[in-house]
Amino acid sequence: MKLFAQLTKVDAAAGMIYGRMTEEIPDAAGEILDYESSKPNFKRWSDEIAEATGGLSLGNVRGMHGQVAAGKLTEISYLDEQKAIDVAAKIVDAAELEKCIEGVYTGLSIGGSYAKRWKDGNLMRYTALPKEVSLVDNPCLKTARFTLVKADGSVEKREFSDTERKELADKGHALPDGSFPIVNREDLENAVHAYGRAKDKEAAQKHIISRARALKATDLLPANWEGSTKEEKAESTSALAKAAARHSGGDLSKIQEIHNHSVALGADCPAAEKREVSEMQKSEVEQLIEARLGKVEQAQAQGLEKLEKAHAEALEKLEKAHAEALEKLEKANAEALAKKEEEVAALKKDLELVKANTHKGGGPALRVGSKSQDLGQDDPAAKVETVKKADGSVDHEATAKEQMKAALANPFIIGRQ
Repeated sequence: MKLFAQLTKVDAAAGMIYGRMTEEIPDAAGEILDYESSKPNFKRWSDEIAEATGGLSLGNVRGMHGQVAAGKLTEISYLDEQKAIDVAAKIVDAAELEKCIEGVYTGLSIGGSYAKRWKDGNLMRYTALPKEVSLVDNPCLKTARFTLVKADGSVEKREFSDTERKELADKGHALPDGSFPIVNREDLENAVHAYGRAKDKEAAQKHIISRARALKATDLLPANWEGSTKEEKAESTSALAKAAARHSGGDLSKIQEIHNHSVALGADCPAAEKREVSEMQKSEVEQLIEARLGKVEQAQAQGLEKLEKAHAEALEKLEKAHAEALEKLEKANAEALAKKEEEVAALKKDLELVKANTHKGGGPALRVGSKSQDLGQDDPAAKVETVKKADGSVDHEATAKEQMKAALANPFIIGRQ
């Protein structure tokens, strides 16, 4: 299974890319992802990577499904209303990042397998089992444009194609004529800025508000628009603009002349303010880069701390296991030694018994015995009953020991003649 989706943004300065990883819409191969059944599998894959990396990565990123480890996912958003998954990734391989900047890579592709597939009209619907996400040069899902944020902070936009605009209009993500396509927050911001150029402002405003609500981004709407959650107050319209709206073309010319003289005397100028805002935006980009670098360094420090903790725990477990094994070995040796000592004590006891039955002169008393007495009925060993094992067979070793004990206890003394 390889599911493709376009990149939506590349930040060259921060080494970040943003894109729609997947969405429940038909792709070029006539297949459609089943978002509801696939979502748990995407979460499981991301959670496994997060656990393996100590939270430093939310998903492995490769190049063209090959062996190159291009980077890692840093954000993953599940958009249930749109049945889509958006991601942000940090590209650490310089060559792979350059391909994104130059437009060689244009999208993301999910590598994995099918958990299930079934017929859905003319399409083949499936449940995905993701294993990795790759940067690719030919995505199949055309649901977003590619925005490049250059290292100097300037923005270059890759516009929607006519086909993409038509598809978005059919889904209600653009106006019927394909204008004001809005797929993500960046598109929403661009639409708000372009609102003043709309032919049908009422329709454009309703569409922008609708998409803002769908994207849960009503904070990007102007503060004086319906449904806006923007915190800052709406900027007041300048007195000059209000006056200009009430006058003829000839009056506007005079007003412009007055404006120019006013600026020369030190009055505020919106154009100058715009230049200042541009400098502020550049500063904000730099601050954002520093903040992201700080987060990366913090994540690395946390990952190192977790690694050191895991190492210490593993060492402690190893030392404990070594101590337990040593204790068991010492116990086994002690038991074996005790058994040997018992055997030696038994032999000593038998030896003492032999000594007790020897002649005072240093040797056993001797006497002449008849042939019949040699292992005959008078022999104590002959009177010992045969010892048998649990299965009924003769235990020769145990029998011999019993005979020896009987013989030592009742020695056959042969007197001297």
